Amino acid sequence: MPGGIPLSDPNKANPLRVLLPIHLDRWRHPIASKLREVATRMPDLHFSSFSSPETPEDQRLAPGLWSKEHIHRISLATLGWQRFDIVYHASATPANIAASLLAKARGMGHTRHVFTVSVMPRADDRFAGSVRLGIGRADHVLAVSKAVAEEVEASFGRKVEHVVPNGVDADFFSPGRAGPVDAYGLVPGYVVFIGAMVPRKHPERVLEMAALMPDTEFVMVGRGDSSGFTEKLQREIAGAPNVRHLGFLERGKVRDILGAASVLVHPSEVEGMSNVTLEAGAMGVPVVGLPLREMSVIVERGVNGWLLDYDGPESWAHKVKTIINWDRITRAAFAETSRAWVGSRFTWEAAADALRTFLMSIQQTVPLRRANRS
Repeated sequence: MPGGIPLSDPNKANPLRVLLPIHLDRWRHPIASKLREVATRMPDLHFSSFSSPETPEDQRLAPGLWSKEHIHRISLATLGWQRFDIVYHASATPANIAASLLAKARGMGHTRHVFTVSVMPRADDRFAGSVRLGIGRADHVLAVSKAVAEEVEASFGRKVEHVVPNGVDADFFSPGRAGPVDAYGLVPGYVVFIGAMVPRKHPERVLEMAALMPDTEFVMVGRGDSSGFTEKLQREIAGAPNVRHLGFLERGKVRDILGAASVLVHPSEVEGMSNVTLEAGAMGVPVVGLPLREMSVIVERGVNGWLLDYDGPESWAHKVKTIINWDRITRAAFAETSRAWVGSRFTWEAAADALRTFLMSIQQTVPLRRANRS
């Protein structure tokens, strides 16, 4: 068997080269954030990725990312001449699947294709075909959680070799770093929903709860699309006097909104490992979500939230009202416990360690590049 490249030795002439086929400098994109966070914590590997900032925050933070010696900004043209040891991705769009397959072909038997399944595809998911292709064509399939791994194995008959969980930056998502929300026209104490305005996230349930709680303000954060669902939802929001939709917000502004919220409602029925749930927990904000297997990994009853069936808005509205009415001491104690629980279990360091463990386990299958090869 060819010798491998030890990942722990940064002085090797040929450090392992990993392609991340995504725009790595989008700070509010959950998959880009995951790959960026783990990559920055593995300086003994060389990572290459693409650049396309979307927001002022992206443009402000991108120079610091690309200044790191082990993280390289490339263009699509680079895939035509540079070989990579591993192409690794955790999202599946036609573009990044195509980039992965191109890099694999350019590797001429040298490159290993590794795909982490972040969430199981649904029939109405426009990227479902790409997810299936990623699962079918990758050399190694990982998953974001044990629950997703079991679904992949049951649905596709494909063995999931390792779990690489999500994490949260508890220093960034810290109550003390949240800014005031008066600039948004908000008064602290509202109920917040953060997520895409798409059917699987069930933002319409926020309106159902708001109708039962006319004296409580509900704030919605997230972008929609051009579908009839989004258009109908926007009309309903416009007609709800106690609901505000702020649209898509960059990461720092999301932190501000979470910092003044009483509770996060998360009625999504499709999750892998919800980033916003972890972010809320790190901010000490209680979460009310659905009892999905994936959610049960990151929500501990009474510690950082509650998982409730949704057979109408009444039970959720009752729980939300209870949380809103907590006294200051109860809220402060909950926030402290929530932050400690989430911060001790879901760190980016743990995610990076999990990925490094896996890459070390397959390094012997990556043939050693000769020093004069590209």
